[in-house]
Amino acid sequence: MSKRSALLVSVIALFVATIMPASADTNLVTNGSFESPIVTGAYSYDIYNISADGDTNIGGWTTHATSGTGVVYVIGPDFQALTGVTAVAPDGNQFIELPAGAQPNTTSTSIYQTLPTVVGQVYTVGFWLGVAAGCTYPSNLQVGWGDKGTGSFNENFLNFAIPTNTLPAVGYQWMDYYSFDVTADSASDTIQFASNLVHGSMALDNISVTPVAAPVPEPSGIMALLCGTASLVGLRLRRRN
Repeated sequence: MSKRSALLVSVIALFVATIMPASADTNLVTNGSFESPIVTGAYSYDIYNISADGDTNIGGWTTHATSGTGVVYVIGPDFQALTGVTAVAPDGNQFIELPAGAQPNTTSTSIYQTLPTVVGQVYTVGFWLGVAAGCTYPSNLQVGWGDKGTGSFNENFLNFAIPTNTLPAVGYQWMDYYSFDVTADSASDTIQFASNLVHGSMALDNISVTPVAAPVPEPSGIMALLCGTASLVGLRLRRRN
């Protein structure tokens, strides 16, 4: 292959790489389905004590109590068989429960994770939301995105309310899979999920934060740009010769 052809091929390859969109399948969240650590409790659930200082005993996540102390639960695959209570994870084998306003909790509980992001990049946040029997109203889940302040988020909270006609008699009821877009404004942003209940528990599973791919240029536009680039390269090579 001549130097001219080699250079042209390199330029075309670089050009194609720059116009191709980033993969939208890359989940920035670690352990979004709470599969780690594996539940070992006798009834297929594990209890994690948390404090206002935050704890990191669930892989990838920091658990947090707004004030006082509390617990979160990770529910395993055999919980339903061992207890007779409906509890099936929408994704994988395990999910997390965030209690609030009930013993042994004295406050709302939350989980959060700080992610590497690109300023200006749009990301899609997605998650399954469920509710446990025993909740009272008003009840909602707060989802925070952005810079985490001391103790709790101070901006960008979204509320996902539980419809009053969907309270399960026993066990867990998965409400829906929710998703929304956010824009990164720094090199790292934090995603947080907080229960905001009078009494009861929220359930979460399959949490993801994925980059939204840039639109792919129209084929005609790609060819025009490609031809223009090739012409400039050829002209430069002719001038050298």
